[in-house]
Amino acid sequence: MHDQKQEDFDISKYPKWVQKKYAVFVREKAIKNVKKKLTLQHKTISDFSSDELEEIIADEEKEVKSKHGWNTVRALLAVMGLDWLISS
Repeated sequence: MHDQKQEDFDISKYPKWVQKKYAVFVREKAIKNVKKKLTLQHKTISDFSSDELEEIIADEEKEVKSKHGWNTVRALLAVMGLDWLISS
């Protein structure tokens, strides 16, 4: 396996199904993080409109991607038994 900097990370070079799995993983992680943050702020999802909530989640998705990027994809592929794609 080679080491890759996060700024070099580009999910678009992987098959569409990998991109989709990554997007779902990031979205679920972002939603989980938002729920934790809301709990800490003593707020609930119902305190926000659907547009506000979508914006909050989108911001959190960006945060998740910036924090995890390449390492997240490597872990996801390894769990799925597809770590051979990493070296390509």
